[in-house]
Amino acid sequence: MGVVDGSYSRIQAIQPAVAFRNLAIQPRGGSVSIGTVTPGALLDVAGTMRGQVLSLSAAPTAAALPTSYWTVVKRTDDGSMKICANDAGTINCAVMN
Repeated sequence: MGVVDGSYSRIQAIQPAVAFRNLAIQPRGGSVSIGTVTPGALLDVAGTMRGQVLSLSAAPTAAALPTSYWTVVKRTDDGSMKICANDAGTINCAVMN
């Protein structure tokens, strides 16, 4: 953990003189939040997220995707890209080309 030239901080897992290592946050339980101190999920981001691909190992369920929410899914089992929405408890997905 450190500060880089006063403009941002960093966290890096490293075994000195050997290799960079994976970083586990809350490996024994609890939630992680960004922009909030009251996470409502295992990972809770309050605000806009930016990335390239969200990969899920399975299609979303009604329990995992709240009503009126949508998500873009890239399935890791078959490689398909879908946009899915929870419409009053029914998950509807459309394949993206």
